[in-house]
Amino acid sequence: MTDIDHFKSVNDTYGHGVGDEVIKLLADILEAHAGDHDFVGRYGGEEFSLVFPGKTIEQAAEIAELIRVAIKEESGQKFAAGPRITVSLGVASIFYDATGPSDLNNQADRALYVAKESGRNRVIKWDAEQIAHAEQAQETETVEAALVDAKENTVTDESVENSMLDLSKQASDGEVDRLQVRIKQLESIASQYSEELKYKSSYDALTGLPNELLFYDRIKQSIARAQRYSHSIAVLTLDIDLFKRVNNAFGRDAGDALLTELADRLTRILRDSDAVTVFGTDSKDLTVSRLSADEFGVLLTDLNDMQPVTWIVRRIFESLLQPIVIDEQEIVVTCNIGISLYPEDGISPEVLMNHAGAARQYAKQMTGQNSYQLFDAQMHQVSLTQMQVETELRRAIENEEFVLYFQPKLDMTTSTVNGAEALIRWDHPDKGLLSPYEFIEVAEQSGLIVNIGEWVIKQACLQATAWMEMGVKDFRVAVNLSTVQLRQEGFSERILEIVEAAGISPEQLELEITETVIMDNLETAVETLGRLHKQGFWISIDDFGTGYSSLNYLKHLPLDTLKIDRSFLQDILTDSYDKTIVKTIIAMAHSMELKVTAEGVETEEQLALLRQYECDEIQGYLFSRPMSAEDVTEILRKGRNSHVYQKIIG
Repeated sequence: MTDIDHFKSVNDTYGHGVGDEVIKLLADILEAHAGDHDFVGRYGGEEFSLVFPGKTIEQAAEIAELIRVAIKEESGQKFAAGPRITVSLGVASIFYDATGPSDLNNQADRALYVAKESGRNRVIKWDAEQIAHAEQAQETETVEAALVDAKENTVTDESVENSMLDLSKQASDGEVDRLQVRIKQLESIASQYSEELKYKSSYDALTGLPNELLFYDRIKQSIARAQRYSHSIAVLTLDIDLFKRVNNAFGRDAGDALLTELADRLTRILRDSDAVTVFGTDSKDLTVSRLSADEFGVLLTDLNDMQPVTWIVRRIFESLLQPIVIDEQEIVVTCNIGISLYPEDGISPEVLMNHAGAARQYAKQMTGQNSYQLFDAQMHQVSLTQMQVETELRRAIENEEFVLYFQPKLDMTTSTVNGAEALIRWDHPDKGLLSPYEFIEVAEQSGLIVNIGEWVIKQACLQATAWMEMGVKDFRVAVNLSTVQLRQEGFSERILEIVEAAGISPEQLELEITETVIMDNLETAVETLGRLHKQGFWISIDDFGTGYSSLNYLKHLPLDTLKIDRSFLQDILTDSYDKTIVKTIIAMAHSMELKVTAEGVETEEQLALLRQYECDEIQGYLFSRPMSAEDVTEILRKGRNSHVYQKIIG
């Protein structure tokens, strides 16, 4: 018998999709270690059974040890970013004292139990005396823990703590009645302890709401009832905007207070008296659940039409209009809701949850606040497409199918090409050259951006080395960083290693990061960028003005450049507001001793206005489109202020 250690934690932390992949991996490893006449079966959940006809218990234990090592090693390779998977195995043999298949199964199961309770990630062979001794020791620990818990919480009889000692003594005839009373007390304590453990495994400790495991179970029960009575059910998942910002700005205690208040509001919506009227059912059958950090789930059962769903969505949005007070400050939060329906969108809890999540991602892309989206077939197709892109990206990383293009920058003061931004392209074997807009989002969601981002940095540094060896000086190559990269442990040390290996100085590499990336985790951004800036790296804020646009964070960050987003340049000649914004950003940046780069410059009129506002650098199609490294090299050979750009810089 074999069982995946801490499997519930895998599902809770990484999702049921990853949990399914873990089960498939274990099944493949078990089959790989089974012979032609051996049998592998899924016993239930994450537990499997293996039958080896004709093998001794020692031979079976050797195979079990190979399986234990294999799952640990292969899971580490398959799930590089986690989870870390181990298994426990119990081994029994018919050649011992098993009376039949049922008894043999029981022995293997008991050995497995001892393996899991004695530390996990181990193989235990059946030995009647040793197993019994181990089980007794574990039961004693459990009861003693219950006694301690009872002493702290419920039981006031001071003698209960010593009951285990009493039981170990030789009982005389006069002590039997007293011992029976103590036994009943201990049974009651153990029962209470068991109920508390069951509660903790099914409910969120912070909000008291059902957790994801219980939510899935209730969806399953609702599906069974809906099948019998031809009803529909709706699954809603919602996540809270600004939650990370509240955590970063006010601390985790404030974030916990925010989640608790939101949980109370969602619960009140479903417990409201008119909920019974709307749904025509007892409101206790409606479930609100906390699924993850800032994600909640709502289950609506026994539906005959869509009216209750729209009613709930409207009430949720209305409940969020009332500000929440955190550290004496009022905060108005918004949310995004995704909805899937049974049976239209799926007939299993997993599919309904996945489809509700896909709909929620679409809702997040909609303009405005408090958005919701119903799942449809197109979303499903998009999800399949994203999965295909992810699979092809993994192959692209292995085969190095990427290339770098570079878009030069022009220094407005010296009229020279003073740098270039590295822009990745995917040289797809079937679709040709793909822009980052076609794959970067999938790369970030899947975590593949870590490998791709490191490749970009390496190639950019190698190209900077080549230009330096040509004699090009004071030339900086810019690369873009993502949220995932910034959160990566040891990122600043790794990027310094890459730069040193390429033989360039940190000053030759510019790190561009957007406002959104920074605000996703301000504390980490300040710390990581601070270390990099001290090493000499040039730090720029990309697409400035399009993200959270909070000037407060600027004073905390070690910055060198603000890049004005191209959206402000499009109408700068006709829109007085855009003119004012651009002029103000340049003046503000200069007052903070920061340089300013204008992106998306396409006309000479735009260029003239930017020169009037004393913008430091420009980048755009008027000056140069993104080009290959060879084309940039040719320009640099002719001279960084060559006749190619005379009509612009003259």
